[in-house]
Amino acid sequence: MFKTLLLTSLFLSPLLAQEASQKPRIIIEEAHPIENGTDVQYNIKDKITNMLFSLGVIIVAVGALIYALKKLTRKRLESINAISSIKVLEKRTLAPKTHLYVIEAHNKTLLIGESPEGLVTLSELSPGLEDLPTGPAPLSFTQVLKKKFENIKS
Repeated sequence: MFKTLLLTSLFLSPLLAQEASQKPRIIIEEAHPIENGTDVQYNIKDKITNMLFSLGVIIVAVGALIYALKKLTRKRLESINAISSIKVLEKRTLAPKTHLYVIEAHNKTLLIGESPEGLVTLSELSPGLEDLPTGPAPLSFTQVLKKKFENIKS
């Protein structure tokens, strides 16, 4: 008898107990039943389309920002070269962290190398050297073809 009374009190005690404070009750509304699965598919397609459109807009915006920054830095370098006594005439990349610079400073033209170890003056170029041709002019495509046909005929 004692066991029965103890078990019923354990099971009925939560029902009879009063709470000290009223907790807000959460009301869950039932979703409208879907008769066929087409509504769910169109909803997913719309969400994927919106996501891809948003991703495209972000990619275009980042690309436009990169283009604008490159153009801005190039214009800034040109404006600095115009007013400065030290001018960077040309930059050539040899490797990811190795560059050659042709710099004009106080009527001298210098060839400078840059690497992770530092900067090195490679040589002093004589003025007007950059205007001289460095070798024979390259042949055009039609000239190369004519030479090949002449070699084949003879």
